[in-house]
Amino acid sequence: MKMAVDQVKTNMEALQIARDFATDENVNEGRVEAYAETWFDARKDADSSSPTDLRAYLASRFEHP
Repeated sequence: MKMAVDQVKTNMEALQIARDFATDENVNEGRVEAYAETWFDARKDADSSSPTDLRAYLASRFEHP
């Protein structure tokens, strides 16, 4: 289920976005979730913690443009 949020406010939102990314990009879901948890812990108080920011971070970890 795709998430429609402006900011990633919970770890569960980050994990769902990560699962969507794994499905879309055909990459390992466990790795994606681990990266998303790390990103969320580092960014949860930051101003720029949108789903787009998370997907860009995940793409960089998997070398996707």
